[in-house]
Amino acid sequence: MTAGIRVGRERGDSLLGAVRPGISAGALNVTRHGLGTGDREPIELPCKHVQLRPIDGDLKARRGR
Repeated sequence: MTAGIRVGRERGDSLLGAVRPGISAGALNVTRHGLGTGDREPIELPCKHVQLRPIDGDLKARRGR
């Protein structure tokens, strides 16, 4: 995950934007034997499906129910 975030930041993504490839890389990493064995394409494909939302926003919504 950390390497994915680093790559996103070096590409010029915002911190939140860089979290997407970080999450994808972390998810892919648990399906592989050994660290850092994922290729770029399988990491970048799920990035568009990663949804980010503030935790405090969720908590406020839950309290309002």
